[in-house]
Amino acid sequence: MITARNVKKIYTMGRVEVPALNGVSLEIETGEFVGIMGSSGSGKSTLLHMLGLLDDPTEGAITIGGEDVLAFSDSEKTRYRLQRFGFIFQDYALVPELSALENVILPAIARGIHLHDAAAAGRDYLDRVGLVERQDHLPAELSGGEQQRVAIARALVNNPDILFADEPCANLDSTTVPTSTARTRGRCSNSSAGSTRS
Repeated sequence: MITARNVKKIYTMGRVEVPALNGVSLEIETGEFVGIMGSSGSGKSTLLHMLGLLDDPTEGAITIGGEDVLAFSDSEKTRYRLQRFGFIFQDYALVPELSALENVILPAIARGIHLHDAAAAGRDYLDRVGLVERQDHLPAELSGGEQQRVAIARALVNNPDILFADEPCANLDSTTVPTSTARTRGRCSNSSAGSTRS
């Protein structure tokens, strides 16, 4: 379970304080698929970054599985993210110099998985999103929708307990969206997942 209590985030820009989150509280149960909706600039991505330990709130508490994850050191947060989370970023966050397959297996390599096993898992997930034949292509050689599917495969390659997805279908066509959503939900049937869309 993910629990957030009175989470606030205030950004300081010069002399101006800009509130991004103003006391958000929520609970996400194990196996629950949650969509966070709101207008542009309402703090959806900020909230996902807080829950995913990519940023620290100004105030509030976040626990995951009963653990006070905000008390972790930076290195502990990094290890925790790598072991338990998968992320689908709004801007893909692919490494431009790496192929689709190399991008997908980065989290597995960082986790210490042997290259041969990581590559096999990477090809499997690229096949699931319909891109195994494009595995050697660089991001610049892929369409926006294809890059998004590479990002989805990368998020799933480590079989994460929790998947955070920031507008994961924004660049997918109407045919691809149902398929990708079904695959993501199927993979996350036993884990908490957060997603956001405008």
